[in-house]
Amino acid sequence: MTDTSNLNAAAIPAAVSKVSVRRFVTDLAERAIKTAAQTALATFGGAGVNIWHIGWHESLGITLGATLVSVLTSLSSVGATGTASLVK
Repeated sequence: MTDTSNLNAAAIPAAVSKVSVRRFVTDLAERAIKTAAQTALATFGGAGVNIWHIGWHESLGITLGATLVSVLTSLSSVGATGTASLVK
């Protein structure tokens, strides 16, 4: 595994050029969509799944926040693995 402790903004384009951008974006989108669906189900999901009993505004905010974290996690893994995954 690559040491990413010294990865800076200037190094990211070089790391991205080593991978297929299309594959990276596909991986990133897949992870973001799965995260959004899972979070929305947990918060919007009706009486059986909605464990917090919160309104749709809060549910949407939580879903968007979780999706943003997923996207940022995928972007941060570019230098480590060359994909949107930390383990591939």
